[in-house]
Parts: sequence; structure tokens; C-alpha cells
Amino acid sequence: MKKLLTFLSFITLFSTFSYSQISQDLSYQSIVRYANGNLVVSTDVEVDLAITSNGATVYSESHTATTSKNGLVSLRLGSKNISAFSAIDWGSGKHYVSATITVLDGYNYSVSTESELLPVPYALYALNAKDGAVGPAGPAGPAGPAGPTGATGPAGADGATGPAGPAGPAGADGATGPAGPAGATGPAGPAGADGADGATGPAGPAGADGASSLNELSDVTIASTSVYAVSPSSTTTAAAIKNASFGVDALDALTAGFNNTAVGYNALSKVTGGDYNTAVGQGAGLNIIGGTSNTFLGHNANTGTNQAGASNRTALGAGATATVNKSVVLGNNLVEQVWMSSDKGASVYAAKYYTVDSNGNATELTGGSGGSGSDGADGADGADGKGWTGGSYDSSTGVVTFTSNDGLGFTTGDLRGATGATGAAGAAGADGADGAAGATGAQGPKGDKGDKGDTGESGVAGAVNDMTDGYKDTSNLVVGEVSSNLTFESAGVKNTIIGVNDWTDTNITTGYNNTAIGFNSGKKITTGRWNTLIGTSTGQFLVGGNSNVFIGNNTGVIAANAGSQNRIAIGAGITHQLGNNIAVIGNATVTKVYMAYDGEAEIYANATINSSDLRLKSFIKPVNLGLSFINELNPVSYLKMSRSQYKGDDSSGEMRYEYGLLAQEVDNLLKEADPENSVITKDNDGLLGMDYKQLIMPLIKSVQELSDEVDRLKKEIEELKK
Repeated sequence: MKKLLTFLSFITLFSTFSYSQISQDLSYQSIVRYANGNLVVSTDVEVDLAITSNGATVYSESHTATTSKNGLVSLRLGSKNISAFSAIDWGSGKHYVSATITVLDGYNYSVSTESELLPVPYALYALNAKDGAVGPAGPAGPAGPAGPTGATGPAGADGATGPAGPAGPAGADGATGPAGPAGATGPAGPAGADGADGATGPAGPAGADGASSLNELSDVTIASTSVYAVSPSSTTTAAAIKNASFGVDALDALTAGFNNTAVGYNALSKVTGGDYNTAVGQGAGLNIIGGTSNTFLGHNANTGTNQAGASNRTALGAGATATVNKSVVLGNNLVEQVWMSSDKGASVYAAKYYTVDSNGNATELTGGSGGSGSDGADGADGADGKGWTGGSYDSSTGVVTFTSNDGLGFTTGDLRGATGATGAAGAAGADGADGAAGATGAQGPKGDKGDKGDTGESGVAGAVNDMTDGYKDTSNLVVGEVSSNLTFESAGVKNTIIGVNDWTDTNITTGYNNTAIGFNSGKKITTGRWNTLIGTSTGQFLVGGNSNVFIGNNTGVIAANAGSQNRIAIGAGITHQLGNNIAVIGNATVTKVYMAYDGEAEIYANATINSSDLRLKSFIKPVNLGLSFINELNPVSYLKMSRSQYKGDDSSGEMRYEYGLLAQEVDNLLKEADPENSVITKDNDGLLGMDYKQLIMPLIKSVQELSDEVDRLKKEIEELKK
């Protein structure tokens, strides 16, 4: 259908002719265009050419060619049948060239043109003209003077060599030569038999009993509901519950905070009494002291200096910094693009959009609005609202009861968690077995002294560094591998690696400040720095890349991008090949991205780009919504609550003063004007949303209609002036 629409008016043709200086044919060129003026480039075409005179075809031929990048097709008219072309009688009258061009694209639409050959090719006509009569002979010229005597010629070549003479008598024998050098020494004989084995040495001492649980490791602390690995805080009190830390100096200053999670060197290392904070990556959340509900993912993802009261700040990406409460920052200041799904096809749900100029000034992006209407009459007082009237908690049963006067009250089940079972005592390590006595050697030469027996096997590890699947030095932590498979050179510091990986023969040379969690996550890093990787096989092809954040199963880059810089990919199965300093949320199957759970967050960005390539579109047709549609819109101002407030999940009571349109009114207008529109959408809660940017097209159409009307009125005024 796309081709049919494209070729309805089809082609504009421009042709030129030039005369050949050597061959008996003509140069034919055409520039092929679509009806909208666009060139037909790099496309196969069939060209049928004919020379006509007095209504009859005197010559014809066909060509298949490919247009150039400028839409040009070049042919030699007459090259298909030189003899027939040479036989054309150019002097018999006017001649015309007709051309039919067919685009070979499966639709085979064609166009025909005919042009008169105004400059008759006299050169070809003269070439076929008969010879004229022979002219008279001219008079003989005078004789020239005698030439000088020539130089003596060169000497002749030597004659052939004569035959060889007879052979002379044989000479006397020469003296005997000196003796040759002595031959090489022969191979050594076989080695003698080994002597008898000496007596076996005494058995080594048995290894000491090791720990049988995490809590017995010297660098792991489990306190009630919390676990602190590698660097447990010495100031932690009983009020610190439900915390987890993995990494050197992670949660190192904790006193009474709860529900905090820190993974990576120095992650949340200053938190003393903060709650509900999550930080993954070297130095993530380093500046939080007492904040709540903050999330930091990426190397040095952070907030302002020494923040004691930061709340609900989210920073995603290496070096990303969130400095305002209730805000999300995606990427550091080097990020240039943020893609909503890896194919840029997802919809974004947000309350407002802002564009930010180079000076940091934010301007809200809004749709156009109509003129101001007259003030409406005051509305009548609304009826008393209904909603929640109370709530209670029964500590003896763990049940919460909510009451309301609108029939929506409910009672929960027991919200108290079950008491965990006491863990079983670990078994003591077994004593090492005594070495067996060696057999007495046979009588003979005295054997070598026997080696000392091996030390008995060690018991269970007493610290992470002694575990068979763990390794720790002053700043690196590895859980799931040992130092024999993964080694760190002196510059490889502040790395945290959790998960079984194929690290064999890998050596982290100068790589530092990396955090990798998951099977085969970051398994090839040698010199990379500041990377944060979470998920199975995440970032598995990174070698020397820096400041990347990849979260999700099998998310990362291909081997050719092993040195990627500052790329962010959040979601499963994303292969980030879009370039450095670009953030991607969701794989190609993601269709919607919500800015905040209720879609009510505001977005600040330098620009927002929507894909609009012609190749992605079909059934293209003009917009019919114009001035009459715009005039029917009803722009209003209002106080707007969030979806969370409407559903009762947020009781803050904060509302925003805005200008806009009412989706239900616009929906009613569009159902009549264009029922297949996608301006109005409905979410899972039945709430309507509106894509304001699509109203730009009717506004453009309205301006065009007004411009036409202005032109018409100008003409009428000019006529009236005459």
C-alpha cells in the first residue's frame, strides 16, 4: 500500500541529449523523481526508447539500468542496433524521441514522455550523404634541390667461431689430501636402575577445627536479622536490624539504622542511623549519613556532601548525583541520550516534561492552547466527600483494620513475621589421619632421606580468606572463587565480586572500583574501572571499559565493545551497541516506561526525541483536524492530584496548579473526527491520559488554514483597491 500511495502521481522527468563525437548514437539522460519531488535513487528501472517521424516509429530499443544516488539514468540511444540507427533518414522531416520508464520495484508503475529533437543531428546526416563530383587536377610543383651525401655505414658483424681442436693428453695424478676430522661421539648409554625408596617420614600435625557457619567467620557478623561481611561496624547496636553489607568498609559506621543494603567497597560507609537505603557499587551512597529510602546504583552514584536528611533520592549510573528529595537522576553529566527501551519504542508516562538550556534554566514542554474564554459562573458546593474514616492495629493478632464510609474498608491478615528457627550447631572438624609407616627398603646402597609427611587437611575456614570459595585482601572481596583462579595485581583494588565465575587465567591488573554480582558477571575485566554489574552473565565481555552500569540477566555489550565508556543498560537481555554516554531502560520488547510508579514524576532533559523516520510509517495521509477542531478544544486551569492520591496510596494532599485539557472532552471530539487516533490512552486503573505532542499537527494545520485565509483576504483587498 505504501508504494501505491507513493506512485499515484509517480514521476517528474527531465531529459537531456548530446551528440557523440565518435560513435553513431546519442547520449540519453533522465532524472527520475517521485510526484512529491523526491529522487528515485539506486533503483532498477526499465527504459523503452523510440524515434518517431510523421507518426511512425523509425527506430526503437529497450534498456535496463539503475538510477544513481542523484536519481540519474544514462543510456546510449542507438547502441542496441547500430545499423538500423544509422539508416534513419534525419533529413526526411521532424523527429521525436519517446521514452517510457518503468520502476522495477514489484509494483512496476511507469510514465511516458515524448520530446521533439529540435537540433537535427546534421553530423549523422552528413555522414550518410553521397560524395560530390571529383574536382580538376592541380598543376605540378617545381623539382626540389638534391640532398647531401649520406654518412658512412657501420662495420659489419664478426663471423662465426670455428670448430674446436682435438683434446690434449691426460695430466698426472695429484697428491693425496689430508685426513678428514674425527666423527661425532656416539649417544650415551641407558641410565642405571633407581635405588630403593627410603623410609616414609612421620605424619604432619592435624589441621585446626574451622568454623561451621557464617557467624563463626572472623570477618562476618550476623546479629539477629542483619549480616555484615568483611567489615562489620564496631559501633552497631541492637537497634540496627535487617541490614546487609558485602564489601570492604560497606556500612562501616552503622549504629541504629535498619533495612539498609550495601554492596561494594565503601558503599553507604557513612550511614549511622539511616533506614531503607540501597547502594550497589564502589563508593555508592558514600555521602548519606542519616537519610531514608535512597537508592544508588553505580560506581560513586551519590548525593550532596554529608547528607543527614536525604529522602527518596535515586541515582542510577556511575557518578550520577541526586541532590533533591523525591528525585531520580539517570546517568552522569556525560550522558547524552536516554533510550526508553533498546528500540526507542516505549511510551513514557509522566506528569510534566521540562527542557533545560545550557544555563540550567528549565522550561516546561506543553501543547498549544486556545484563547482565553470568559469566566464561567461559580459552581454549586459539592456534596461531602467519602473516604477513609479510621484505622487500628491489634498487636496481639497482628491485624490492621481500615474503616471508611464508602464501602471500601478492609481488614488485613496477621502482618507479623514468623519467628525463625534456631540454626543447628556446626560439626567439629575431624582430626587429620596419621601418615602410614613406610616399608623398609631392600638391602643395597643407602637411599636418600625420605621427605617429611604432608600436614593433615585443614578444617572448615575460619575467615572469608580461608574459605574454599572465597578470597579477601585489604580492599578486594571475592565470594564464589579463590585466588588461584582470580588474581589481583597491586593496582587492582577496591573490587567486590560475588558469584561463581569462569575467572580461570584472568588477572585483574589495573582494574579497580568494580562491583560484579552474579554468575559470570564481569568475568573478563582486567583493566576496567568503576563498573557496576548485577545479574547472570552481565557485562561478561567488558575488559577495559569504565563507568558502565549493567543490571539484568545477560545485559551488557558485545566483545567488540570491550572498552565501552559510561553506558547504562537496565533490563534483561539488552545488548548495548548504541554508543558511549547513552542510557537504556528496558529491552526491545518494553512498550511503556513509567516515571515514578504512578507516572506522575516530572522529567528534566535537554531534548526529547521521537522516532519519525519515513521508513517506519505506512498508510500516510494528510491530517484532517484543523482550525475547526482547535476551536472546539476547551483549555482550562485546575489543581491536579497524583494517581497515588486518587487511589488512596498517598495522603500527602499535595496538588499541582496546571493548564491543560480534559481528556474525556478531547476523547469525545476525536471519536467523531478521527476514531482511530492514539491521542487518548487508558491505563489499567481506567484513568485517561493524553499525548499532548500529537496536538501539534492540528495546530500546524490550523496555521496553514489561517495563512490561506489571509492570502485570500489580501487578494480581495487588492481587487477592491483597483
